[in-house]
Amino acid sequence: MKPYKIFLSCFIVLFCLNTCTQSQSALTPYLQLLEEALTFGQSEFDKVWPEYNLGDFPIGLYNEKEAFLFNHPSPGGIFQKTDQKIGNYVLYHSDEKPDEFLANTSIDYNGRRTSIFMVGKDMTEEKFYNLLFHEVFHSFQKTQEKFDKRYGNVMLQPFFPLSDLEFYALSYMEQMILKDAYLSDNERNTREKLQQYYVVSDKRKSMLDKKFREYEWNVQINEGTATYAGNKGLELMGFPEESKQNLFELINDKIDTPTGFRRRCYSVGRIFAELLDRFSPDWKNKLQPGFTLPCVLRSVVKPLYEVKLGDVLQEYQYEKIKEEFKVLLEQQAEERKKQKQEILKPGYVEIEFPDQNFLDMSSTRFDPMNISLIEKQLLCHKSILILEKKDRFYFRLNWKPVLTEIAPGNLFLISKIYFTIPEDAQMTLDGKSVNKLPEKSEVNELILKSDSIHMEAYEGKIRKENSHYIVELK
Repeated sequence: MKPYKIFLSCFIVLFCLNTCTQSQSALTPYLQLLEEALTFGQSEFDKVWPEYNLGDFPIGLYNEKEAFLFNHPSPGGIFQKTDQKIGNYVLYHSDEKPDEFLANTSIDYNGRRTSIFMVGKDMTEEKFYNLLFHEVFHSFQKTQEKFDKRYGNVMLQPFFPLSDLEFYALSYMEQMILKDAYLSDNERNTREKLQQYYVVSDKRKSMLDKKFREYEWNVQINEGTATYAGNKGLELMGFPEESKQNLFELINDKIDTPTGFRRRCYSVGRIFAELLDRFSPDWKNKLQPGFTLPCVLRSVVKPLYEVKLGDVLQEYQYEKIKEEFKVLLEQQAEERKKQKQEILKPGYVEIEFPDQNFLDMSSTRFDPMNISLIEKQLLCHKSILILEKKDRFYFRLNWKPVLTEIAPGNLFLISKIYFTIPEDAQMTLDGKSVNKLPEKSEVNELILKSDSIHMEAYEGKIRKENSHYIVELK
């Protein structure tokens, strides 16, 4: 065979291998959906939010095996440039998931604000578009002064009232009243419902410290407007009924308390935005730093007449709702007890830090949707948790319940971690492989690796106490 034919044959084989690899990717269909969403002009994107545009930010799609990234000027690291483009943007691919790609969110990736989200198996078009517009909106928020620092102290969330029956019954009533206001096609009736909402909301908020009220308002702003944007994106892509259905699923839920209280803010914030569209179509252009959605709506929808709290409680069957929540709260208290027992079973590991300033949660990553208060200062993390102290300690959780003990007086300082050793764990002690922890030993390096937990601890000592092990760092 002539040399040029050999070269041509090799080129064709390599090209086909590259093309086949990408075409067989489980993410390929979603790249096509992404490209379709980018065909809109600015006037269409303005229907979601003024100046919002999907093409303004890098976007990363990933699953457990690989990741795609586009519209990033310098992805570096494990990403390789492909010969494909999404619209006018270069597409990059990685054969593994970057460590930074966790959850669905907006992150700073290699110097650029980047929206990332995990594409699950058989994800529907509607779900994809909803996530796409939602997560890119979080990147957009970072560029807007009016949204600056409106994310709320996520460590406050688990410390909302654990068993306050009146608080959660009133909270659920608010959801139902807002739903009725949203569904009404009569302006006067909508105004009446909003008056009822204000009365109930004022009562419930009087039960909260200022820091909790501010947290709720900030989550309504941050996640509520992103939920609104995600569903406006659905409407833009031709799924108006799915947009409404998403709202009803959220608003009807007697959500887990208090963890689910954050989710409640997604739907409530979205309804505020939808109602503002009706009563003040230009409201988004008038927002000022420091705004809260309920206050903006209240300034637009003036009172028609005085509403009495007792009348509203009777109309929405408050006593019946209280009975339902009494059962719910009792069930959740029992579940918290079981969670603690499941983690603190014989053989569990307790990590003790030398002082309460050793680990600072404010500089770590965790999933605010999967963290709950078990008792007092004891928190349960169920999905994502990354803790690190340079050259001393590293802990990475991937969907396995663990407990963290918060230092007294400071929500961001961790004093202890409790977990069970995963069955697939591989452990080394000072470089030597071990099947179990020693009952008593000094340790320079302890490494534990599994699919669900990766831990590295340096300079400490191990001891067995009763039925569990304590790793005490120096």
